[in-house]
Amino acid sequence: MSTVSPKIGRSLSVSLLAIATSIASLSATQLAAENTMIVAAPFGPKSSIPDPRARQNGWLSNRAGVSETLIGLGYDMSMQPRLAVSYKNLSPTEWQLTLRDGVTFHDGTPVTAQSVKDSFAKLDVEGHAAHNPRLSKLLGIADIQTPDDKTLIFTTKAPNSAFLWSLTEPSAAVMKEGTDALPLIGTGPFVFVKAEAEKSYEVKGFGDYWGGAPKLDKLKIDAISDPSVAALALQAGDVDLVTHYPEPDFAKLKENGEGQLFAGATTRLFFFQPNMTDGPFANPALREAVSLGLDRETIVAASLVGVGGSPANTLFPANMASWSNAE
Repeated sequence: MSTVSPKIGRSLSVSLLAIATSIASLSATQLAAENTMIVAAPFGPKSSIPDPRARQNGWLSNRAGVSETLIGLGYDMSMQPRLAVSYKNLSPTEWQLTLRDGVTFHDGTPVTAQSVKDSFAKLDVEGHAAHNPRLSKLLGIADIQTPDDKTLIFTTKAPNSAFLWSLTEPSAAVMKEGTDALPLIGTGPFVFVKAEAEKSYEVKGFGDYWGGAPKLDKLKIDAISDPSVAALALQAGDVDLVTHYPEPDFAKLKENGEGQLFAGATTRLFFFQPNMTDGPFANPALREAVSLGLDRETIVAASLVGVGGSPANTLFPANMASWSNAE
């Protein structure tokens, strides 16, 4: 992951994030809005009220801090407490989760086991903004019991070893039914304000967030699909941070000593797949020989121009500690 900031900055592609703004050249308007951040992202919301539980809306909502899941993922792909502080496998088809204390929705009401149950129920309601057949199939929930306000017992239709993992999906967000005043009611550090399909997504800080009030008053995500256009927007001071910054450009910034640069491997995977149905690679022995002869370090360095990344000697790179075999 790469990040650029102060001076001209920009980054994040394959895993790059960039924060930039020359403090010396801040305009009066920018100074007045110093607690507002504008982020350029390669995609925008799919509707004016994008429910995080439907389609891929959850990815944007999660990044904007509006919605949260019961279980989160760390950078090493390990599962971590989020809205749920613990979980227990009671039987091959039963999972018990305990909710965090002191969590409230953006309308001020407490998050209870029943409200979580109600949120998940909407996944199967055709016509509801949260309808998500894909996630519903992954979870395979047959029943949800709520013994008390802090405890949920999920029963799956069949043994599902990936159940907890599926709960980390951004679309597994815990939401309350929206109102005219608050169309999307989540639990994150930011409250949904408005969205324009394929263009922008705006939020404001939530002072009663269980993890502490955010340091930003407002956050806006602008959809700029072309990385070069996003780079120009950053240099012009129109945005403060850019995702998917081109690796070659980031490498040049690093070489020229421009901007504040941050880099680190992410869990995003890049791969190529040869044709194995016919031709030379239909031969297993040849495939194995080619695989053994590959210089993976050079391939990664060339593909990412030396910015982040690590080779995967199996299906997963070494930094995905929960998934890769260290031997």
